[in-house]
Amino acid sequence: MGPSAAERLQELIKIVGAKSVSAFAASIGVRSTVLANMLGGRMSKPSFDTLEKIKAQYPQVNLEWLVMGTGQPLRGALYPVSESSVAGVSEPDIKPLGKPQREDPGLQAALAECQRELAIWKEKAETYKQLADDRQTIIELMKKAR
Repeated sequence: MGPSAAERLQELIKIVGAKSVSAFAASIGVRSTVLANMLGGRMSKPSFDTLEKIKAQYPQVNLEWLVMGTGQPLRGALYPVSESSVAGVSEPDIKPLGKPQREDPGLQAALAECQRELAIWKEKAETYKQLADDRQTIIELMKKAR
């Protein structure tokens, strides 16, 4: 048997880059106790209202995966995969261009945060593009059906 809905929700929180359960709850517009109840086992699955809010904020989320455990966490987007889940695949050998003159940990942290946010925005842009393409396909099919 695969991970529970609570475990999948915890994984989703990590995938979307939320710093905490409370931060994720705030991002979707629900009280953190709603998610805490699910993660703590007092609720087995998220309510329809919670699912709607997750999908509104994170349209790339595969709700079928979140509720049923089938498919991948995100639709049409790449997401971080642990090395243990990909047998025999290792990181490419990347050589740095050169060492910066002065390493500033705050600057490095800010850069890393910007890169995470950029990746999220790119995923959202791709999702919206796919939605637009899907809508266009539906329009074309409706025209042909006339």
